[in-house]
Amino acid sequence: MKTEQQDDDTPAASLPPGQDITAGSFRSVLKNRSFLLLWLAQLLSQIAFNAANYGVIATVTAVTHSTLLVGLAIVSFTLPAVPFSLLAGVYVDYLNKQLVLWVSNALRAATSALIVLALLWNPHSVVPLFFLAFATSLITQFFVPAEASAIPLLVGKHELVPALSLFNITLTLAQALGFLVVGGLITALFPSFELSLGFLRLQVQSFDFLFALVAVIYLICTWLILAIPAQALQQKQHADAAVLRSLGRQMWQIVRHDVGETWTFIGQDRRLMLALLRVSFIGILL
Repeated sequence: MKTEQQDDDTPAASLPPGQDITAGSFRSVLKNRSFLLLWLAQLLSQIAFNAANYGVIATVTAVTHSTLLVGLAIVSFTLPAVPFSLLAGVYVDYLNKQLVLWVSNALRAATSALIVLALLWNPHSVVPLFFLAFATSLITQFFVPAEASAIPLLVGKHELVPALSLFNITLTLAQALGFLVVGGLITALFPSFELSLGFLRLQVQSFDFLFALVAVIYLICTWLILAIPAQALQQKQHADAAVLRSLGRQMWQIVRHDVGETWTFIGQDRRLMLALLRVSFIGILL
């Protein structure tokens, strides 16, 4: 991480007057408006992401009744995490965190809206669904590290542990709520119907409502990120300004160098490597 954190315990975003900052807790970090906005964006976006994944599986199952294609659907939104998560984490380290966060949410809203249009245009084709699910997951690989690296910029050192704990708890709850509750609930509440628009007749499925809701949630998350004061997410970079502006070969050299250093460090610690492998496999199974 090429960022320089503040030396004192005062969060980048100012706290309400008279707030006790001597001890960190869930209550104290949630009183930080900038952190609260980021946390709400994480909660809603993770619920939306997992609900959309449920929708992808349910749609492919309903349309094709093919176990093979359902497996390909799962691969479409899990595969980007394998090769791109590490690269995205290094790359995001050199970018404006707020920019990455709101753009990634806006792009995911766009891909979700495209899923709705694709299903309305041809509800019997799942090929566009695979590509759009892959694109959404790929964009998410940039959102997650930007979100994690933004936390130390918004809270003080004394609040860092409860802030990170809250984010980890929220991540687990959002996975359960999105995949097991919201996805199934929306598809059960909204039955299919036929929509007539002049000479055009569209068969609207319950899955269309789900993906439309996901798109709206991502737009809300975009607004939440933009509501965070820009100065709250400012950081000092050690890299040269010309390098930070580079999006071509210079940036790729930086990414390759940092990834190489990371793998070297992990390879020297067998216990760390085993722990990371276990976490990765558990994440894939979940």
